[in-house]
Amino acid sequence: MKTSVAILTLLLLCFLSCKDSNEKKQNVRDNSEFKKNTVFKELNYHLANGLKELDNSYGVEQKFNDEVYLRGFGFYEKGENQYDLILELQDDIVEDVVSKYTFAVEGFATNEELNNLSEYAKNKNRKHEAWFGTPKLTKINKRCYVVLDIKTKVNSFELLKFFLYDSSGYKGDIGERILFYDYKIK
Repeated sequence: MKTSVAILTLLLLCFLSCKDSNEKKQNVRDNSEFKKNTVFKELNYHLANGLKELDNSYGVEQKFNDEVYLRGFGFYEKGENQYDLILELQDDIVEDVVSKYTFAVEGFATNEELNNLSEYAKNKNRKHEAWFGTPKLTKINKRCYVVLDIKTKVNSFELLKFFLYDSSGYKGDIGERILFYDYKIK
């Protein structure tokens, strides 16, 4: 009799343990899905509100050239050391104009942040990170943006240089470089 009770107890414990483990796995899946949707909603929220509530956004109001005007920018944190660099452009820009250019940014780290540069930058003896892309135009609430995917451990920059070049490859800058000094992501 004692043996039967002991076996039954063990089976019950095994059953409950497996059930609890499955529930935890489901909760992990639900949480990661929730985080993905929340990040997406939050980014769109900032885009819809003109980056006004994004703590590290700044107005710039400068022309790259006669076709592209930078109104402002900000970094949106989407994960550890992963950001969306949001460039707000003039309201009437169109995809045909955006697709002609590669949008590029060089971020020069402060002296305290040099150890946080990427291995690539360190191996090239650079004091800056370089990010570029030919993103799609995003329009929300009559505002126009391009968003670059950024990976960096650097939080403080002495200088950010924004510039354009031809989307078919670098043959020199097109238009003016826009410089922004003393910027902190966080």
